[in-house]
Amino acid sequence: GDSVFDRLRNALPHVEWVDVWDLLLRIRAIKTPEEIRRLREAFQVATQVYEAVIPSIRPGDTPRSIFLRQLQEIYSRGGTFLANHICFASPDIADSPPPDKPIEAGQIGTFDLCIATQDYQTDYGRVVCLGCPPDGFREVYDIVMQAMEWAIGRVEPGRRAADLFWECTHFLEKYNLCFAMGFCGHGTGLDVHEYPFINPHSEDQFEIGMTPVLEFYLELKEYGCFLVENCGIVTENGFENLCTFPYRELMVIPVS
Repeated sequence: GDSVFDRLRNALPHVEWVDVWDLLLRIRAIKTPEEIRRLREAFQVATQVYEAVIPSIRPGDTPRSIFLRQLQEIYSRGGTFLANHICFASPDIADSPPPDKPIEAGQIGTFDLCIATQDYQTDYGRVVCLGCPPDGFREVYDIVMQAMEWAIGRVEPGRRAADLFWECTHFLEKYNLCFAMGFCGHGTGLDVHEYPFINPHSEDQFEIGMTPVLEFYLELKEYGCFLVENCGIVTENGFENLCTFPYRELMVIPVS
């Protein structure tokens, strides 16, 4: 049958209909104080989940067993699970090991946690190493986190998202590194992907009240995939990071 829109258009033939869907999405990019309060709570819960689960990982754990511990922590804190990746020694974040494959010492682990509280969503990535990291990885990770700090320091009102993308890209290129995807961030809120989009073609500018996620995802032949994400609030003073679980120095989990 006809859609509601078709019936309205037929009933009102002299009315000019204008698609405002994109406009509504752009209006949502700037959050109200209540929305920011809800996002703060969601990221606080996600941080607590990381704090409870990540330090407890040991050789022999599986992604499935870690996921089940995460679920318990999420729901015990009033959150709702949406999606996540838990991958160790994987070439691609979407190519996680089988859930029954035990994790071994020396493997790099990537966590990408999406939960919600009061309908507002997180997108929150962290990297750990179980025991001593592979040769050279600590140095590569440090370079990528230098780029992350570069980006955090340049999120400010009026800056073009595309300019930020290219600045980070050129920073990494100096070290023969590059993003594995064609963007390095996006907004979040009621949906996990909202305006502003941080990609080479974006016309978005950062404005006070936006809540962008800086998403640095790399795939390297020697080390596999790894992802760090920080979501923050654009304020008059710059980027206020909502993701307080440590990331600047590579987290090494003891194996004994």
